[in-house]
Amino acid sequence: MLFKRILLPAILSAFIVSASGQEKYSYAYLYENLPFKMSEVQKPVFPPTQKSITDFGGVGDGSTLNTEAFNSAMKSLSAQGGGTLVVPFGVWFTGPIVFQSNINLHLEKGALILFTSDFDAYPLVETSFEGLETKRCQSPISGRNLVNIAITGEGAINGSGEAWRPLKKDKVTARHWAEQVRSGGVLRGDNYWLPSKGALKGDSLSAQNFNVPNGTLNDEQWNEIKDFLRPVMVSFINCKNVLLQGVLFENSPSWNIHPLMCENLIIDGIFARNPSFAQNGDGLDVESCKNVIVVNSTFDVGDDAICLKSGKDENGRKRGRPTENMIVDNCKVFKAHGGFVVGSEMSGGVRNIAVSNCEFLGTDVGLRFKSTRGRGGLVENIFVENISMFDIVTESLLFDLYYGGKSAVEALDDDDSTPVDEVIPAVSEKTPAFRNIHIKNIVSRNARRAMFFNGLPEMNIDGINVENAYITSQTGVELSESKNIVFRNVSVFPEKGPALLLNNVKNLKIEDFNTSNSASEAKISGERNEKINLPANLKSVKVAKTYVQMTDSEMKRYPESWMLDGARAPKWDYVHGLELMAIYKLFQQTGDRKYYNYVKSYLDTMLLDNGTKILTYRPTDYNLDMINAGRLIFPFYAETKAEKYKNALNLLREQIKKQPRTTDKGFWHKQIYPSQMWLDGIYMASPFLAQYASVFKESALYDEVIRQITLVASHTYDAKTGLYYHGWDESREQRWANPETGTSPNFWSRSIGWYMMAMVDCLEFIPEKHPRRAEVIDILKRLSASLEKFRDPKTGMWYQVTDRVGDKGNYIEATGSAMFIYAWAKGAKNGWLDASYLAKAKTAYSQYVKAFVKENSDGTVSLTNCCAVAGLGGNPYRDGSYEYYVNERKKDNDPKGVGPFILAGLLLE
Repeated sequence: MLFKRILLPAILSAFIVSASGQEKYSYAYLYENLPFKMSEVQKPVFPPTQKSITDFGGVGDGSTLNTEAFNSAMKSLSAQGGGTLVVPFGVWFTGPIVFQSNINLHLEKGALILFTSDFDAYPLVETSFEGLETKRCQSPISGRNLVNIAITGEGAINGSGEAWRPLKKDKVTARHWAEQVRSGGVLRGDNYWLPSKGALKGDSLSAQNFNVPNGTLNDEQWNEIKDFLRPVMVSFINCKNVLLQGVLFENSPSWNIHPLMCENLIIDGIFARNPSFAQNGDGLDVESCKNVIVVNSTFDVGDDAICLKSGKDENGRKRGRPTENMIVDNCKVFKAHGGFVVGSEMSGGVRNIAVSNCEFLGTDVGLRFKSTRGRGGLVENIFVENISMFDIVTESLLFDLYYGGKSAVEALDDDDSTPVDEVIPAVSEKTPAFRNIHIKNIVSRNARRAMFFNGLPEMNIDGINVENAYITSQTGVELSESKNIVFRNVSVFPEKGPALLLNNVKNLKIEDFNTSNSASEAKISGERNEKINLPANLKSVKVAKTYVQMTDSEMKRYPESWMLDGARAPKWDYVHGLELMAIYKLFQQTGDRKYYNYVKSYLDTMLLDNGTKILTYRPTDYNLDMINAGRLIFPFYAETKAEKYKNALNLLREQIKKQPRTTDKGFWHKQIYPSQMWLDGIYMASPFLAQYASVFKESALYDEVIRQITLVASHTYDAKTGLYYHGWDESREQRWANPETGTSPNFWSRSIGWYMMAMVDCLEFIPEKHPRRAEVIDILKRLSASLEKFRDPKTGMWYQVTDRVGDKGNYIEATGSAMFIYAWAKGAKNGWLDASYLAKAKTAYSQYVKAFVKENSDGTVSLTNCCAVAGLGGNPYRDGSYEYYVNERKKDNDPKGVGPFILAGLLLE
């Protein structure tokens, strides 16, 4: 009788009656001033029948399997009309428990329900996971189409999740990882553990949908990957009047608690716990539910803590059941991906939500709203107040419509950036929307970024009101593609940078904004800004496009154009030609004469004797590098028809007439490099010759240009990689030359970049009807496709030695990467490459800026990680080995990177 004496007060506590005989509603305080209408959610009422699990043969010794005892007890109580099933002190080892209506599963003090790690105990069932209809293993606790159910008490429920969950090496200690690997299972690569080969196969079938297999599988195929289909621990589907109170829910195979399409749900005083490294270890996922109260609860989990969902993509839109009418109050969250989260599977909508009096401590994000194109769904009428946060790893407030399936920290570690849209999609049912969200009384100390609102250009984040907020952070507030934003009495104190970064923001109203003197700027970028109302203490600063900043920085570093690249005296060379051509094109775009004058001053310095001589240029060196700077002369000749410009162009043309050649008429790179063709040399001479042919009607030069491009391809192409070797020695006499093929031993990104730029710059002038023009376009297409295989997965950039991605000593390199991006952009804009390459180039350009461009204390910007120079042969001898390339000197602001970066920016930014 002891358990009955203990249980009786707990059961009666739900039915406290006042002196007047009226039942007292314990959650009435939550409805005071609630900004939307919501029915009072009542606790379920159970018949007085009480049974102990021991009455059905249950044994709490931690070893006896109690599956039959639990399910017999559920069926027996159900047959009697329901009641309370008591689990007393002990460890109750069991397989899955299937709930029945009108039953309260009550765990007394010291009671632990421990679920078996035998996967065979969990048959496959039809269910929904991550918003998609699918199959999963049966949940440890489940119920479907039930009424009046509860899990209450002071005990604990453990899902033995460590047996099911995959593990990432970088999430745990070396000792933990070693122990996990020794325990069995299989590895994917060297840093991802799964429990079995079946789990590994399931993982490979689920890349598109993260954790739901792609396509249609038959029964045999489902069973092959059964180990991968780990269940949520508590799954209640389409149930009404549900109570979870007082119990610890921990160590789930995936999500801890998942009420789906439930109505009248109360969660009060629970503790949801998973290890911080738990994959998909969410605490509570409320999906397509109505009338929900979550109060007085604590979450310490490996993924999102309190998360609201409503189905994914077409599945969610077809279901059409939003999560609505929900109150969250007095909850604490530790170490989760997000404290309070909406999305990303919110295709059925989320509305009428109130969150108050919560603490988020050490979470990746505080308030996290996430979705992406394709979801659809409307999130609206969200009211958040009285939230305190500390040590937020990324953002205190995050609204992100470019969610890519990673945690905010993983996206930060991977240096992910928002893709740049060439064409803004039309709004459709697949377009997600966040609007009418009110946040007030927020204190956050020690966040990385104060706030980040990242909307879509076709569907801005709309109507976010932040009031009475105080945030200290490393960086300030960033708003992008957002409208109708209101800040009232907001204080943001970043350690570095401006208080506000605004990109394409419309109707921003700020009242009483406080920040430090050092941060009192609002930097504004983008072309779609409207009605930005800033307070007097914030200075508005229009942010120049990055390539303009880079150009202005170069002109500040080198007041005279001949000084570029740190030159100590004027010299005629290809690096001046490359960067100054980019600056001239900037003049053409902006009309700003300072750029025109900067380029012209170089020609004024270098062209002597009415253009019949060029300072430092010696034609008899037969150096192709010296031809490239001649391209600067064409626009000035076109403008003035001055004789000196024509003379200089003809002087350079004469060198090519006498240029030494290989036996198949390929230009030697230089007189001092006999019998050698380098990829670099194609850029140095061929675009000049193509433009010369166009200006002076020397059509035979088009044949010459195409011959050089195709010849070097025939000699340096590698069929295995689709790449081109740096150089080729017809004589095979160079130590770097392969004795059979004559090629150099490695693929150097900048040499390939020179070659790609040569092709797009030549195609600008080669007539469309030229019979061999298609050969050049075909090389460009095939090379572009090959380069996609060799991008750094983290930054999207290319390495110094192109094919040795991630190898020791190799590094992402700025000059070659800029050349590739420019060639993709120009090729796509002119139709020589598929249109998809324009979007790829835009994304790569954005990644490039993050990877290589840095701000300096004097307000200038610099380009980092440029290989200063590399070549073949010479003295000291350059052997073309891998070790040679990766150990060549690096420098900042090399024109061979700055020039292509400006050219790419002109096309993309």
